[in-house]
Amino acid sequence: MGGIFIMMKSESKTVKFTDELKLFGNAKVLAVSGLLAAASLVLAFLAKSIFGTGPLRLTFENLPVFLAGFIFGPTVGAATTLCADLVSCIITGMPPLPLVTLHFTVGVPVAPLLLHKVLRFLYAAVE
Repeated sequence: MGGIFIMMKSESKTVKFTDELKLFGNAKVLAVSGLLAAASLVLAFLAKSIFGTGPLRLTFENLPVFLAGFIFGPTVGAATTLCADLVSCIITGMPPLPLVTLHFTVGVPVAPLLLHKVLRFLYAAVE
């Protein structure tokens, strides 16, 4: 079975790259969550260029990170959100706003959990 193994030397201990993926589980989850974070950045850029930055702001930049939370769970959703928000701050040159970052990092994992509870409640009500 093939795979990519990057060997790193740290304090006379060899660590495989796959051991460093504990949060994401495997490389596929890491790659898809990275693509969803990039999609969030692209949607933010498109919304700002199409709709402008007037008093009403219409963006869909949070949909990919919510999707990461729905698909992979709250931990990966929070990591994807944090990555997308910090990279967006670096690209736009704006300083990171801790409360906004905290809001989305906590809000994205909570949304799938609430949806799961609501769907379970509705399913139980139908039976």
